[in-house]
Amino acid sequence: MQIALEESLVTIATIKGSRFVNPIQDIVDEWDRRLELFSVTLDEWITCQRNWMYLESILTTPDIQR
Repeated sequence: MQIALEESLVTIATIKGSRFVNPIQDIVDEWDRRLELFSVTLDEWITCQRNWMYLESILTTPDIQR
């Protein structure tokens, strides 16, 4: 997922840098905004999963559950 996202971000950056982008500038800007939002969301989700994996072993011990 991350590899495909990075490839898409590079592709959009290349398109944005093109001198022929003017007719579709609004569409490209919207895709860029959506991909950036998805990137931030995915990073937050990965951080959340990493934190849960760390805390899961602590929170599932019988002492803590009591």
